Amino acid sequence: GQTVRLLGVDQPSFEYACEEGYAYDDGLMDPPDAAAVASWHATAVRLPLNEDCWLGIYGEPSNSQNPQPALTATGYRQAVESYVSALNAAGLYVILDLHWSAPGTLAADGQRPMPDSHSVDFWTSVAATFASNGAVVFDAFNEPFSPAQVNDPAHAVSWDCWKSGGCT
Repeated sequence: GQTVRLLGVDQPSFEYACEEGYAYDDGLMDPPDAAAVASWHATAVRLPLNEDCWLGIYGEPSNSQNPQPALTATGYRQAVESYVSALNAAGLYVILDLHWSAPGTLAADGQRPMPDSHSVDFWTSVAATFASNGAVVFDAFNEPFSPAQVNDPAHAVSWDCWKSGGCT
């Protein structure tokens, strides 16, 4: 029942390191990092995530750069959970963000205009993982946009599509 004002930072790498095949993150996701962010008087950290790496689909997380030990979906989830715990221990809220996704059998290798058929499975799993954590906020989808805005007018996404779904 108490209002909380979230002021914070973005901590990227969970969305791309696993897809690029060298690690789950850039290696800075640890308690000292969480303490440093808290020392800036932040109240929240936004973590962009990769749908395919979380679900372990379509060859993600990738092992293309031959990491030892091999990257797995279980390892990815554990890395995210561990950093969320470190951030919470430092007194910070965490905003989990579906950042990289991909429709069909494409690899989640970048931002897409809209959520896709895997997004429901992603959020069902993420929500179950963090359901009891009152210091985790879900950002359903990062920055939806119309491909027409990036020189792809054949695949415009209307406001009605964003509002009501059913986009093709």
